[in-house]
Amino acid sequence: MDALHLYRALERRGTSPALTWYSAEGRVELSGRVAANHLAKIAGYLLEDVWIEPGAVVLLDCRAGFKQALWGLGALLAGAHVAVGQTPSGGLAAVVTDAPERWAGSTANGVEVLAVDPAPLAMQWTGESLPPGVRDAAAEVLGASDVLMDEAAHEASNWQLWGGDVSDLDLDRGSVSDPDSDPSPDSGPSPGSAPTGPGSGASSDRDSSSGSPALGATRARARLLVAPSPSQALEAAAGTLASARLVVVDDPGEAERIRIAENLDEVRH
Repeated sequence: MDALHLYRALERRGTSPALTWYSAEGRVELSGRVAANHLAKIAGYLLEDVWIEPGAVVLLDCRAGFKQALWGLGALLAGAHVAVGQTPSGGLAAVVTDAPERWAGSTANGVEVLAVDPAPLAMQWTGESLPPGVRDAAAEVLGASDVLMDEAAHEASNWQLWGGDVSDLDLDRGSVSDPDSDPSPDSGPSPGSAPTGPGSGASSDRDSSSGSPALGATRARARLLVAPSPSQALEAAAGTLASARLVVVDDPGEAERIRIAENLDEVRH
C-alpha cells in the first residue's frame, strides 16, 4: 500500500461513494473518481507550481475536514513528508492552512504558505485579505492537471506514518454503491451544486450534496468515524479509502442519526 495505490483504487471506484463528511455546513460526498481528481490536482500543484522537492516537509495547519484530508493525501502523492498540527524540527517547505494570519511572517523565511478556505463549497479564499506572499491555494489548484503527471514522486513521502493497513481498522458494513457497477445516470445537477475542483468538493455527477444519502445502494465495506482530530482524519483516510468508504461525522450528537441514515451497523469513535 502506498499513495499511488490509493489513488489508483479511487480511480477504479468511479462514481461510487468514497468519502462522505458531515459538518455544521452540511453533507459533502465525494465519489472515487472525484477524490482521485482532487489528489491529482493537489499533487501536480505542489510539484509544478509550488515546486516542493522530494521528501520536503509540508505541514497541515487545518481543522479536520474533507479538504484537510485531501490535501494531506495529495501531498503524500507528491512525495512530501506530511506533518499535522505542530511544526516538525528541521526545514519546512510549505504549510497548508485555514488560518493564514498565523503564518504571515513565514514567507520571508522561504516557506510557501498555502491558504485553503475551510468552507465546503469555497473555490477561493473568502476571509480577510491574505497577507503578502500567501497563496490562495484553493483558487490556484483549480488550474492544475486532472491527470497525475508524476507516478514516482510518492516514493519519497512518509506514507508509512499515515497509511495503515485497512485490515487493522474497524470496518463496518454500510450503504455504498458496488464499485464495479455504474449507477443510473442523473437527470441533471442538484440545486445548489458547485463546479468541480479541490476547492469545492463538488462534481457534475452530484458527488456533493446537503441532502440525504442516495437510495437503492448495495451493502459494502464502510467505516464511520466520529469527531476526529486532524491527525486521525488523515490517518483514517489514508488507511481506509483504498478498500472501503469512509463516513465522517463532526458532531458526536449526530452520530446515531447519521448511522441510521447511512445504514451503517455500528459507530466507531
